[in-house]
Amino acid sequence: MDSTEPCQGSLPNPVSRYSGCFFLSWFSLSFALDLFITFIYFIIYLLSCWLMLCCSPVV
Repeated sequence: MDSTEPCQGSLPNPVSRYSGCFFLSWFSLSFALDLFITFIYFIIYLLSCWLMLCCSPVV
């Protein structure tokens, strides 16, 4: 009982495969969400720069 992963042998094969697929899909989903949030922040940054350039009085 000194193994680092005690649940490895006790789990049936389909259950471990399902949990692996679930973890992989969750990881890819979080990565896509992170990219989406970064893209949104980039769009907001560009819009704020454009508004500052357009709305500032031209000297």
